[in-house]
Amino acid sequence: MLTLSLLFAVLDANVVSAQNVTSYFESERLTQILNKVHALQLGKVGALVAQFDTSKNWNWILAEGSLPENTNAVTQLSTEGAYTIIDMDKLKYATDLSLARTIIHEMVHAHLLLSFIYKNVNASVEYPGIVRAWAATPTPDYNAIQHQEMAESFVDDIALALKEYNYYENRFTDNSVYIDLAWGGLDFENNVSLNDYDRKRIQITLAKAQLNGYEKAEIMTAFQ
Repeated sequence: MLTLSLLFAVLDANVVSAQNVTSYFESERLTQILNKVHALQLGKVGALVAQFDTSKNWNWILAEGSLPENTNAVTQLSTEGAYTIIDMDKLKYATDLSLARTIIHEMVHAHLLLSFIYKNVNASVEYPGIVRAWAATPTPDYNAIQHQEMAESFVDDIALALKEYNYYENRFTDNSVYIDLAWGGLDFENNVSLNDYDRKRIQITLAKAQLNGYEKAEIMTAFQ
């Protein structure tokens, strides 16, 4: 189980604080990527960044740590706010854009968690699917419920945020790559809006991004 002691154990970490967002990353690279994500302005992701800057008690804490197999990052509630652990041992080869996607994905988790704590009435109206899914079972999987909401409501905006991130880095790629990356961490394999070709392409894009480097030509070669 994740504990806050893990978050604050890294005394010589690169500590970054931006309004209600505080990181204790050991990696300077990860710190820089978080700062760039915090500068995003477009779409829902830009609105979330602004919300963390202006909303009272909307505290988001980030740190590095070891996580179980097949878990690259996780966000949970604590008494101090939402806290995120990113396992850089699993992501050490990932591209900057892939790491930015991981941070943005966890930011959405933090937003959804805090929304139902501090803005419950508004959150229930804005995210009725979460309310219905939570009430449908005595043992709800809140992470899976949030992922379903993200698949329905946030994929396009995460893709837009990644495009904005790359723009400020003077890097450009095909729009389909941003969409594919936005599906990272979500159940794209069982999403009925995607066909088999889409699912395979997304899988390859995500794998190449996490292993550092992908090109559209390489992606399409896998389908020949």
